[in-house]
Amino acid sequence: MLSFPDDFIEELKSAHENMINFIPAKQPYDFYHGSGYVFVGGGIYTWYSLLNIQVIRSIGSTLPVEVIIPTDEEYEEEPCEELLPKFNAKCVRLSTVFGSESMEKLDIGGYQYKALALIASSFDNTFLIDADSFPVLNPDLLFESDVYQKTGMITWPDYWHI
Repeated sequence: MLSFPDDFIEELKSAHENMINFIPAKQPYDFYHGSGYVFVGGGIYTWYSLLNIQVIRSIGSTLPVEVIIPTDEEYEEEPCEELLPKFNAKCVRLSTVFGSESMEKLDIGGYQYKALALIASSFDNTFLIDADSFPVLNPDLLFESDVYQKTGMITWPDYWHI
């Protein structure tokens, strides 16, 4: 059986409570719909996302894409306004979804933005793809797979070379 120090458990409880308080009490009407892909962009990851979107389009994907931009400072007009729309993709700023004040209070970074990206996405069925992970087959079919239909979720480990 796993055991954790009491202070660790208290920190987890506190972090969980802070996150629950962060989520807006009322979601916009009919906010979530359809299926699509989500990438966490920002800085170089917006450009990696664009390359990845070009790859999934070249292998037959037709589903819409949202590139979640963690901070307003990381928003770039060229990819978001000019390039991504050509691929049925768009940028979504977290500050637009959660509000600038809430985002300033939240002390997170890096991979932690993935959880917020899933919440901020407008899709009922969301496939979160790391901006630096490139599919080799059309991933659209995964939404129709037995595993997804049964569980409503498909995950895979990120590869970290240590």
